[in-house]
Amino acid sequence: MNRIIVGGLLLVMMSCATPYQQIGFGGGYYHQKLSDNRYVIGFRGNGFSSMSNAQKYTYRRTAEIGVQLGYRYFTIDAIADKSTSGTVNMGSTTTTTGQAYRMGSNVQFNATSTTQNNDIDYTKPRFEIQVTYFSRIPSYGRHMQIYSIEKTLNENK
Repeated sequence: MNRIIVGGLLLVMMSCATPYQQIGFGGGYYHQKLSDNRYVIGFRGNGFSSMSNAQKYTYRRTAEIGVQLGYRYFTIDAIADKSTSGTVNMGSTTTTTGQAYRMGSNVQFNATSTTQNNDIDYTKPRFEIQVTYFSRIPSYGRHMQIYSIEKTLNENK
């Protein structure tokens, strides 16, 4: 009985989209320092997560790291969609219907069985960016867009 309860709770917990959290068993945000002001930052979700949330959480984490390091701006040097997709088989369902006929002392049974395969497609979003942080708006280089850390943090809460 305890195994059924624990299994049910585990199933309920795993059936929700990955929340904003540090990377763990069910996904989350992560980062890797490349140099003093350059990082790779990303978010990996589970099969119930959306790509838009993965992007939102990546930008939120990017802004949080910038605040921790004392920067005010960042640029995006690279973007990668590292999502994975697949199919999971949830087993099959067999339905049998029939009728019984009595003829004297004999019983005759006619039946039809139908088996349905239960395949479910899923996508696990994983969004990753490489960023460079700046204390002031950079005056050198070619930057498509310069992001304000304060504005990014407010937009992605």
